[in-house]
Amino acid sequence: MRKMTKNTRIYFANGTQTVSSYNISVYKELLIKSRFHVCHKYHIIHMSHIVNYCIEGIIEMADGSKILVSCRKKDEFL
Repeated sequence: MRKMTKNTRIYFANGTQTVSSYNISVYKELLIKSRFHVCHKYHIIHMSHIVNYCIEGIIEMADGSKILVSCRKKDEFL
């Protein structure tokens, strides 16, 4: 998931995506107890879709996208 101005863009494993009118904070509360992780204030990811984590703080996802991890969250991935 990626935060937009007032909406949230949701990316699915099958390559489709949709836009929700809910703010990303709503999803944080719903998904934080699952295998989802907030890696940046703009991104929530599912841990099973991580392919690689670079020590510089970049996560490579199964779909090939790369997501930056915030400085405060880097230690959680090590």
